[in-house]
Amino acid sequence: MVKLALLSWLAVAAPVFSAPADVLSSLDARACTTPANSLKNPSFESSAFTPWVFKPTYIKLGSATVVKSGYKSDHAIQAAGTSGYNEPTSYNKLSQTFKICKAARFQLSWSMILPKNSVAYTAQSKPGLFVQAKGPDGLSHSMGSFSFDTKTFSSNIFTPSFKGTHKVDQWANFVADFPTSQTGTWTISMEWYVAGPGAKGTKTSTLKFKMDNFVVKPK
Repeated sequence: MVKLALLSWLAVAAPVFSAPADVLSSLDARACTTPANSLKNPSFESSAFTPWVFKPTYIKLGSATVVKSGYKSDHAIQAAGTSGYNEPTSYNKLSQTFKICKAARFQLSWSMILPKNSVAYTAQSKPGLFVQAKGPDGLSHSMGSFSFDTKTFSSNIFTPSFKGTHKVDQWANFVADFPTSQTGTWTISMEWYVAGPGAKGTKTSTLKFKMDNFVVKPK
């Protein structure tokens, strides 16, 4: 009789015990909010990188520094690279990892400027920039590419399709769609490179430009 009574009590109490899980699920759903910008420290107003991460392939050949005078803000990131004769290509990456919990197509927007006299290179060694996105599935996708010259720089955004030429000393704004609408952990990265001159006695290849005003939000 005692066992029967206990089993009856457990049967009645089961829905009560399951309630916290239902409540937790509801709380998780409500916690999945989409901020105006999924990135942190998007304009480097903290005067620091965090949570951005900078990784140069060769420490002495590349840098990323928070500097004053950004795009409609007090700060920006100044990216630089250099490579001399018989030196490896300077390859550098600035990235940030974040989460997206809404199944929708997001987009990345940012601003960029190439100051005057910030590029030097020899023929066929023009510096450049790749914009990459790594999705929750671990696959990396190219969102766009840039090529820097002495008086202009060119852009090639894949989606929405856009190609342009931009003057030095002028901020330019860019928008690139994420490749998929997957939810989970994403990483965006700005990857710039500078190849050294191919002949001895030629000048060192250099690049210096600024980026600011990063935003990740739904389309």
